Amino acid sequence: MKFSKILVLLFILILAGCTESDIPKIKDDILLQYTSNSTQNAVTSDIILPSLVNDLAITWESDSEFAKIEGSRVVINRQDSDVKATLTASFKVGDKTHEKAFEITISKSTFDFNSLFNAISVPLETSTSIFLPASINTYDIVWESSNEAFLTSTGVVTPGSTNQNVSLSATIKADNAKRTHTFQITILSPESFDLNAFRSFLNIPSSTEVDLTLPVSYEGNTITWSSSLVNVLSNQGLITRQSVDTTVELSASVTVNGQVHQVKFDVVVLKEDVVKPDYQAILNKITIPSVTSVNLTLPSVVDEVEIVWESNNAAISNTGIVTRQNKDIVVTLIASIKDESTITKSFSVTVLQITDFPVSGYMSIADVRQMAQATKVTVQGVITSLMTNGNFTIQDSTGAIPVYMNNNTGLKVGTEYIIEGTLGAFNGLIQISAPKIIETKGTVTLSEGIDLTGYSLDFEDVLAYEAHVITYKGLEVTSKTTPSNATELYLKNASGETTFVRLDTRVNATNPFTNINVGEIVDLFNVTVGQYNSKAQLLFSSRSTVVARPKNPEIISIYGAGNRNFIIGDPTPNLLEGITAKNGYNVDFTSQLAYDAPNLDLSKAGDYEITVYLTGHSDVYTTYTLFVRKEIEVGVYEGYYASLSNLSGSSLVNAIKALIVNTGRSTGSTGEVQSVDKVGSSYYLIYDGMGSYGNREHVWPDSKLGSVKYDLHNLRAANSGTNSSRGNMPFVEDGKTFTGSQPYGKFSGGWYPGDEHIGDVARIVLFVAIRFNLDLKLVGDLQMFLQWHQMDPVNEFEINRNDKIFGIQNNRNPFIDHPELVNAYYGGGAQKLQVSITMVSHTIELLVENDLALITEIKRFETLLQ
Repeated sequence: MKFSKILVLLFILILAGCTESDIPKIKDDILLQYTSNSTQNAVTSDIILPSLVNDLAITWESDSEFAKIEGSRVVINRQDSDVKATLTASFKVGDKTHEKAFEITISKSTFDFNSLFNAISVPLETSTSIFLPASINTYDIVWESSNEAFLTSTGVVTPGSTNQNVSLSATIKADNAKRTHTFQITILSPESFDLNAFRSFLNIPSSTEVDLTLPVSYEGNTITWSSSLVNVLSNQGLITRQSVDTTVELSASVTVNGQVHQVKFDVVVLKEDVVKPDYQAILNKITIPSVTSVNLTLPSVVDEVEIVWESNNAAISNTGIVTRQNKDIVVTLIASIKDESTITKSFSVTVLQITDFPVSGYMSIADVRQMAQATKVTVQGVITSLMTNGNFTIQDSTGAIPVYMNNNTGLKVGTEYIIEGTLGAFNGLIQISAPKIIETKGTVTLSEGIDLTGYSLDFEDVLAYEAHVITYKGLEVTSKTTPSNATELYLKNASGETTFVRLDTRVNATNPFTNINVGEIVDLFNVTVGQYNSKAQLLFSSRSTVVARPKNPEIISIYGAGNRNFIIGDPTPNLLEGITAKNGYNVDFTSQLAYDAPNLDLSKAGDYEITVYLTGHSDVYTTYTLFVRKEIEVGVYEGYYASLSNLSGSSLVNAIKALIVNTGRSTGSTGEVQSVDKVGSSYYLIYDGMGSYGNREHVWPDSKLGSVKYDLHNLRAANSGTNSSRGNMPFVEDGKTFTGSQPYGKFSGGWYPGDEHIGDVARIVLFVAIRFNLDLKLVGDLQMFLQWHQMDPVNEFEINRNDKIFGIQNNRNPFIDHPELVNAYYGGGAQKLQVSITMVSHTIELLVENDLALITEIKRFETLLQ
């Protein structure tokens, strides 16, 4: 008894010895025991828990179902991603409970359970007992049935009077993880569907490289098909072969007596046969401008083939970055495709020299030239010439304009000024009158004038450079006059176009024209472009120089060898048609012309170089390109349109944009507009129809364009009066019923092109908006243009015009060749047109009356409206 009292006293003393100051040590002594190389931040196996520390009982709790407390062990169940869990140990000292928490990370399981479950074979339906494996690959399987009455967890089947659906779950533990997969099984009644017979009837191959024929019925019951990858194997059996073999799950379902029966097939769609691209043809699709002052877009991929660029001069980097120099630099760019060998194509690009002209801090001269007469203006620029008595020219980074000082000393050539004055005109020449010098900025060194040698001398074309200083070489003097205070040389270029140069003796200390004779060839340097009474003139100033030389009449020249088009199947073309040869005595050598085209194949689409030469004169020759192509078909994209083939959605939209933006060049002289719009001996004028040529109409007004003012796709021959009436008004509806013959006119502050021209206008502006990255709202409404495109279909004139432009600019308007691309780009193929039934009925009536061949087009239009 005495001994028992001593033990009790000792126990009390021990308890009394645990004070608050001992709590930290007790907590420090509570530790988790990790197994199998686990750590706190990477737990992969069960954890051993202490139940007694310093004679104190420890209780444990877990906040995660994946870390369950079972006695003195934490049972870990790893998941497909890392899991955070908190284990909390509790103990009491006196009446107070203390805790210590352990934050652990259960590492994700990388064990491949799917391969185990996929290896378990369980039928989709059965009427007999099935074998359920107890393990697989040494891993135990625990089975559980949702309805033991029909299917037990050991696989014993007891069919009922009707088919029964049972869920059978298989659970596998591995890698301290547990996963369950559920199989759905139909327990068939005694009189059940023969699934194997159904499978045999369908007869689906395990692999294919051709479309499948999928049966649509079985014993009078409809079969429904479903593909796991419809973009590879559609629900109708159509295949789209990929770059690699692709496995598709194809399911067939049939309903018999209210019961759905399904079989599945794994079908391998074999990869597409590899066909090596025509690398040279791919390189030939690349078009780079021959002259530039801005960065170039060098395509890095064409038709999914990588292009590598190399430049021979720092003026253009390998990525197309342009660094302008103090003089023009000719750069060779080489595009390469590397395969078993390297295929290349070279491009020669001239980088224009740095301009000497400032960016105006006031009104830009380009904007000033568009303003109304009598407007007060302020400009900042450099004086480039004293063009005539009292008339200087000033230029900024956007353009140039004359300044009339009424004296020859008020301004100095090569000096930068800020000038204000009033906008006026003198015999057609736009100029700033009554100028006042606001500030003299300083002097600059002027570079040589723009070299326009070979450029059109037509009045409209020359005036694009009004007040600019230019150089023009190789002009023949046809006559010479000496009006008051001047000497004038009348000139013609190699194309027979004419102009004249005027030397004002009041602003030139010497007269170099005195010793120049009719018939000589002259090179003019740094002359200024002007006009007088609707005639373009070149003005010789103190900056100008002239070099004269005798003409060699013996030289024979070839004329008329422009690029041409040929459609496969058309009659064999005369490759010398329209080409002539003459010398300076006007002796005709045309009969001695011949051509060489060793690779020409008129049955195969391609670009073929034709060399035209004079027999017996190896140094007299020229070349042009014959573009051979197939007749264009809707939805068939090859040749020029090969980059669009097999594309849809955003990929097709991007390819259309790239084709329009990056292909060809932009030009549009009067002569070129006349050549593409001429029909017989007359011209097809925009808005008016057949008539005499007046001038060029910018369908997208030049005042609303960017820096590129001329592109043949946007320029149409026009009646001068009609062109002036339209001005730069946006396009609008006329509010009348479409008959096919309603005329053009002004309506609600806008311009209606006339029924006959609405489609032409729509296809032009839809093209220009993409090519020059412009907002369609500047010229009209997108929905209206889409309606016009459908109501006035492409005609033969547009097709022929598109071919002619291709021969000049090396690009096409896709919306003329392939009208379906309008919806592909602007409407995504889903945008319905809102057109009144009255309008449609009138259209149908008109077309039936005038052209039965267009009924098909109207039927297609009616379909779009539904």
